[in-house]
This record gives sequence, structure tokens and C-alpha cells, in this order.
Amino acid sequence: MPERLPVVLLAICLAACGAPPPEVTRDESAALQTHQLRYEARRAPGGVEFTIPFTYRNRSADSLFLVNCQYGTRVGNRTVQRVDLSMELQKKADGTWTKAWEAITSLCLSPAVWIAPGAAYSDTMRIFGGKPGRAVAPELAVQRVAGEYRLVWQQLRRATPSQSYPDGDTLPTEARVSNSFVLTGGW
Repeated sequence: MPERLPVVLLAICLAACGAPPPEVTRDESAALQTHQLRYEARRAPGGVEFTIPFTYRNRSADSLFLVNCQYGTRVGNRTVQRVDLSMELQKKADGTWTKAWEAITSLCLSPAVWIAPGAAYSDTMRIFGGKPGRAVAPELAVQRVAGEYRLVWQQLRRATPSQSYPDGDTLPTEARVSNSFVLTGGW
């Protein structure tokens, strides 16, 4: 019986703590790349917060643009323009990707941010997710934070001669998703 005790304790811990986060390998084919494969969600009042630095490389022959609402932030004696990133966070469960969080963005329209063929755009997605049932938005709609995730860029569009900004063709989903990454911490 004493030799079985460590196995029983391990089983109890795994049941109470949940399964360990999955291991992921980088999908180099994704045009949207996170800078790391592992991030930690830190507890914050009403939910969790984390940041995901990323780079999008335009691998197409077309110019792409971001529909956005820029706002000015004072930094010292200058104003810095910030792109209002319209992203969705998806979590993988039982082999299926489902929406776990969506950015709340401003309802204004500023000049487009263009990404020429072969060019790259880098930024950082700052995410706050309210705990489900706490009436704090935007909600991170998961029972357990830790797991495998990806970003989906909602407002990434292709410029076409027949459609001008902001009405270009939204890229297919597979051209707007990031590599998968692991999120640890949270609740």
C-alpha cells in the first residue's frame, strides 16, 4: 500500500489541478506569428490579463489593410497613434477552436494601416478577460484559463480595385490566424 501512495497523490493532484498545459510546436506557415509559444495570464481585479506580442507578414501579392480606429496617446511632448486591434482569442477544446474572447473596439474610422506585399506589421495585443459570471467585460468565456489558444485578426482585408477602404475583401480565416500558443495561470 505505501508504494501506491505517490500514484494516488498524483492522481488526486491532477484531478484537482487539471491537466498540465499542452505542448505546442510553432506552425511556421501561419502569417500571424506570436513572439513566444507560452504566455502567463496574471490575475487582475475581476479577471485576468496578459499580453501577446505578434508580427503579421503579408505573404500575398496584394496590399492589405487594417480597418481601425486610431487614437492619440500623449507620450512626453508628442502624440503616438495606436491601432485599435480587432482581434479574437480562440481556445482549442476537444480538437475544435471556439471563441473565448473578443476585443471591444472603438466605433470610429481612421485612415487605414497598410501592409505592402512582403512587409510586416508588429504590435502587442493587450488582453483583459473578465471571469465568467462577474459582469466584467470583455469576458474570457472559459471555465479554466490554461490551455491552447490562437489569435484571429477580424479586420484584416485585401485591397481590391472595385472596393475601397474600409470595404475591401476580408481575408480567408486561414490567412488571419496565428500559430497556436499555450496560456498558463489564471483561474
